[in-house]
Amino acid sequence: MHPLRLFVLPCALLAAGTAHAQFMDMLKNAVTNAAQNAVTSAASHATTKAVNGAIDGTVDSVKNPPKERPQPAPAARVAATSPAVAPAAGVAPAAAGTYYCPDDEGQPLPPLGERPPLYQPAVLWPDTPKCTPRSFSDYTFTEADAQVKAFNKAGSPLCPECVSGRASDALPAFHLGGRSAQYDLSGGLLALKEGGQVAWQGHRLAGRIELVGEQPIGTFPCKQFRWTLTNKERDIVAERPGLYCKFSWRGDQPAWHRVI
Repeated sequence: MHPLRLFVLPCALLAAGTAHAQFMDMLKNAVTNAAQNAVTSAASHATTKAVNGAIDGTVDSVKNPPKERPQPAPAARVAATSPAVAPAAGVAPAAAGTYYCPDDEGQPLPPLGERPPLYQPAVLWPDTPKCTPRSFSDYTFTEADAQVKAFNKAGSPLCPECVSGRASDALPAFHLGGRSAQYDLSGGLLALKEGGQVAWQGHRLAGRIELVGEQPIGTFPCKQFRWTLTNKERDIVAERPGLYCKFSWRGDQPAWHRVI
């Protein structure tokens, strides 16, 4: 073989090997770059999709806000979170009508029971007690008190010549010697016999108080009265009951007291 051919052939082989190596490197780089681009593209696509999904979700939540979950009623929440409180051992719950009336001391009074059929007027029988009375002052007379207010209002007609502009014809003490006469009035009423009266003339109306009965309330002696106001024609303008009873007030000796 010609020496030059022998020289060229190895060079050609060497060049071919080098080119092959370069081609393999280029192929490897191309594959690597393609893989990296695929990963980058996938990540970018996922990020874009997530962002778009978040935006779409926000817009949808604004257009169609989610319905609020109904909350339990306050009582239900308290019942669910607060343990039941049981009464202390040996302590019975309070019952209506079993506690003592405030502000008084002493032993409980015996029950009054029903009003006796012959007791009159009926409005002067005490209300059903809301507590256990320990003094006569614990009794209440709701209807009788209401009648007293109406009587006093009717006994205060317009009176231009009066100091206050209204007459005080419902108050006998103003026409029987002034306010200090109230004590004398009480003495005079208590001294009356059944059917007896105390009368006065007011600025516009005339008044009288009549003893209509002496009937006890429970163990307490009492006297029942009827107050009446009449006009100039002697027509009855207003009436109300009155009551005096004998009982002990805050530990004092029993005495007569104006109740109504």
